[in-house]
Amino acid sequence: MDRKRGIKVGLAVGTIIIAGSLVGAAPASAQFGLLTKWGSLGTGDSQLDTPRNITVDAAGNVYVADSENDRIQKFTSTGAFITKWGSFGAEVSQFNNPRGLAVDSDLNIHIADRSNDRVQKFSPTGTFINQLGNEGTGNGQFNSPAGVALDPAGNLYVADESNDRIQKFTSTGAFSTKWGTAGAGSGQLDDAEGVGTDSAGNVYVADSDNDRIQKFTSTGVFITGWGSFGTGNSQFDNPTGVAVDSLGDVYVADQRNDRIQKFTGTGQFLSKFGTQGAGDGQFANPTGLATDCRGNLYVADTGNDRIQKFGEPGAGDSPCPPTLEVSAKGKQQPKKLKLKLNCPLEDCTVVVKGKARVPTGSGKKQRTAGAAKTKKFALKPKSFALAAGEKKTVRIRFKKNPNAVKKIGKLQKKSKKARKRSKLKAKLTATGPGGGTVNASEKIKLKR
Repeated sequence: MDRKRGIKVGLAVGTIIIAGSLVGAAPASAQFGLLTKWGSLGTGDSQLDTPRNITVDAAGNVYVADSENDRIQKFTSTGAFITKWGSFGAEVSQFNNPRGLAVDSDLNIHIADRSNDRVQKFSPTGTFINQLGNEGTGNGQFNSPAGVALDPAGNLYVADESNDRIQKFTSTGAFSTKWGTAGAGSGQLDDAEGVGTDSAGNVYVADSDNDRIQKFTSTGVFITGWGSFGTGNSQFDNPTGVAVDSLGDVYVADQRNDRIQKFTGTGQFLSKFGTQGAGDGQFANPTGLATDCRGNLYVADTGNDRIQKFGEPGAGDSPCPPTLEVSAKGKQQPKKLKLKLNCPLEDCTVVVKGKARVPTGSGKKQRTAGAAKTKKFALKPKSFALAAGEKKTVRIRFKKNPNAVKKIGKLQKKSKKARKRSKLKAKLTATGPGGGTVNASEKIKLKR
């Protein structure tokens, strides 16, 4: 039943992924308040008609599901119009009541095309990539998909609203698992509209008609739930949007109570704000939420046909600090040291430094003779520029190559211990376009 249509208005082994900031951590401060707003009723650029959801990418760009206009609009973090795509229909790149939005590690946008019973995927500029789903109750089929979320591993979760379930797909779109049946018991759902994930891969569901939030593992095992119908703290009237920051705090769009509530990951009430109205900080059926890396909170103020942005004054709107993926598979020969690098969300510069440690002697001889337990060989520092999403294999060298390589080879030839325990630890620093940095490291076993 679509009672909401007429309202008044989510790693491979050997890979390290490190975030350079607390993504989406909303500051708990008395200064937290309205920063800006944009939008008004209409069909022109920057105008909106019943915007139902929102997401933010690592560069601070804001994507809005302009639902009754059957399109997606893209803005800067301060609300300046960038581009748009979509029109009413069922063809590729067309929409019929677009709802949930999520951005993946390649900055592609996944959109719940609700009344077309599918999820469409686009590039950041609106170029169609692919789609999944059709009407039905089978695996990979949908009945009014309303919310989408991605976990750190790239798995996609879809709130399959009228089928009263959550479906999970791999990063390539293959069906993975599902959970939920119609009802009010733990793990059951009634027109669940929103879904979000935390950094540990737990899944939070806005169980809308049951007026509660439910928390599950990534495979659908029920963990906990909270909420009941009402207007008090921790009570809801049709919760629709749910967003989780990197600290594990959960933000809920309490739609018909015209407010936002904030909880811990276990459901403990923390704070709330908003009342019914059209003034600053007031809402009319807020439906979707998103947070950015600077601690700002974006609200799709659906009935007021606008976006409101909240945060601390002075938090800034520069791009998020970078993320960095680095891996080195198996053992490597000292003369052919290679690292695989990727800055998935933004352009960055990566600087690599490090040292190899090679055991010397048998161990017993070392203790009696007082010889050094290991010899160290420093890498030659090297810098690499990477475009957002570019995956690059780079070769790194020692400062005194090939002498270092020859010395390591001789030590390994002499000692079984050296052959087994020779390691290199590479230290990497990634710097993003906004000046933020993140550090990572990778251990590499050296073979002869």
